[in-house]
Amino acid sequence: MGAAFMTLPLAWKDPLGATDGGTKVEIETAAQETVEADVFGPVKIQLEGFRPIYNEVLFLEMRPAG
Repeated sequence: MGAAFMTLPLAWKDPLGATDGGTKVEIETAAQETVEADVFGPVKIQLEGFRPIYNEVLFLEMRPAG
């Protein structure tokens, strides 16, 4: 099974204004770890030069590789 959400670091949640209306979920990572994350949406996602899309965003605690 593949990714179902746009996934961003949890540290970006507050700076992006995702403070209200999120839902706590448990997900299984590619390393088969179960972790808690916050889902917000639908939100407008737009890159310059492309049409906007609306989707859910998952904020997940991320650790540097190494």
